[in-house]
Amino acid sequence: SGWILSFHASAAQMHIDHVLDRLQKHSTELLGSSFVVYALIYEITDWLTMTTIQIKHDVVQINNIVMTQVPEEHT
Repeated sequence: SGWILSFHASAAQMHIDHVLDRLQKHSTELLGSSFVVYALIYEITDWLTMTTIQIKHDVVQINNIVMTQVPEEHT
């Protein structure tokens, strides 16, 4: 299990790591620990000020990053 990330703005990496660490700690029992990121990061400003985490069914959205669970065959 782990995170698969795809993004343009490498400067946001430290913010991504921090948020994903929080997400794993608070949401693992709900969503599991394996996600794949489909959306790309285009704006870094939000990472410096406020992070919005939305959880609906098996989809997680952190600001403009959307994640969904990795299929079981990948485990």
